[in-house]
Amino acid sequence: MAQQGSERAAANMNPAGFATAQAERFGRIQTDLLTEVQEISRHWMERAQTEATLAAEFFSKVTATKSVPEAMSLCQDWAGQRMKLAAEDASYALEASRKLAEVSAGLLPGEATFLSS
Repeated sequence: MAQQGSERAAANMNPAGFATAQAERFGRIQTDLLTEVQEISRHWMERAQTEATLAAEFFSKVTATKSVPEAMSLCQDWAGQRMKLAAEDASYALEASRKLAEVSAGLLPGEATFLSS
């Protein structure tokens, strides 16, 4: 709020003050976006590692099975884990999109708080 007040004051002062305030605002938003993108990227890299580990464990267990029912049970367990991960992925993707939209809304003129919860 204090930053928005100072931006408005700079806008009322002169064109150079307005340009400086807008450049500072853009820099803050750009930094926030970069932080969010790095966090999202880190999450997906960790998820890829989790899925690779899950797949490796599954294949080693399946190749060691001695019966069809045991293999079917392993497949059901693996499918259940994959469905759980898929639901978590969908939830995270929606939340990450919301965060990016919220930060990006700062690029809009005025007070863009319509996405804030």
